[in-house]
This record gives sequence, structure tokens and C-alpha cells, in this order.
Amino acid sequence: MHNSQLEREIRTLEGVSRALHLQAGFHTFQDLWQLTVSHAAWMTTCYHAKPGSEESRYKLATGEDWNVRDLMLGQLLYARGFQREKFQSNAKPAIFAGFRLDIGSTYKGVYLVLDCKALKELSPGYQVAMSVPCEEAFEPEGSPVMPLHAASQAALIIGQIRWPKLGSNSKYRRAVFVVGTYSSTSREE
Repeated sequence: MHNSQLEREIRTLEGVSRALHLQAGFHTFQDLWQLTVSHAAWMTTCYHAKPGSEESRYKLATGEDWNVRDLMLGQLLYARGFQREKFQSNAKPAIFAGFRLDIGSTYKGVYLVLDCKALKELSPGYQVAMSVPCEEAFEPEGSPVMPLHAASQAALIIGQIRWPKLGSNSKYRRAVFVVGTYSSTSREE
């Protein structure tokens, strides 16, 4: 059986996910896809009109529009709640990774964020988003700052991207970037 409407919805979600993943700079980390797809699905629910209707799915379900501060996936925030020493700053740099949804797809004012330090060092669990109440997250004024995207663009300009280490016992295609050249190599371990 063929369901063209469902397939169109899947293609839309795939396209939105790809665009968000690149925009956020998450493409330099192999373990952040689930956050991107989850955020893309939720934003599609909140803003994309249901076929045959002028209302979004969110408005049809709740009776009201999605009225939450617009944040971009991958945007720099400063968030409280990370482990800290007594005399350290109260807020640490974090990357916005989506909205935490509770039972019944209800949003109760909690963001999902990634710790910048853990991402930079690729610490174990760097891909696990932490829940931070929106009141404890500060968004710098001005245009959104997208540090992972900026870092990936700068790496392309100078010709180097440092990809996370590939796992063992798996087949991967690894892109090797060198100034002025591109080569793709297969690797089996």
C-alpha cells in the first residue's frame, strides 16, 4: 500500500532535519542527529500547517499558537545548572538543542542544552542534552551566535575539520580535508 501524504511528510521532516543539522553546526559530531530530528519534528508540528488546513498541528491540538521565545538549534546560551565550584561563574556557555516535552507533548518551559566544554573535549556523554528551565538560560543580545556552525565554516576555510574518532568494528566513510584537495577514503576496522 502506498501513502503519498505520509511519504511527503517524511520527506519534509528529512529536509528540515538536514537543513537544521547543517545550520546548527551539528554535522561535525556524529551523535547529534537524534536531537536534530526531534527538534525538527517539534518545530514542524508547531509551525507547519496540516494538509487541508490553515492551522498548525500544535494549534489544532491545543487551541493556541506556539508562543515561546524563538531560539535556533545550535544557538549559544548561558545556562545555570551545570556542576560548578563555589567561586566559579553562575552560568556556563551552552548550545541550545531543543525543547523538552513532557507527557502529552506539553511544554513546561524547559530547554535542552549541550555543555560547550563537553562538546569541545568530546567528553563521554557530550551528546546527552541537559534540561535547563528557561528562566535559568540567558540569550546574549543581538543576532544569534552559532558557535558550532562558525567553527565548522572556519575549519572548511582553512582546510581542516577534526571529526570525532570513528568507532571500531564498523564500516565508515571518512572525509579527509586538506587545503585545496578533497579525498574520501573507506575504512574497515
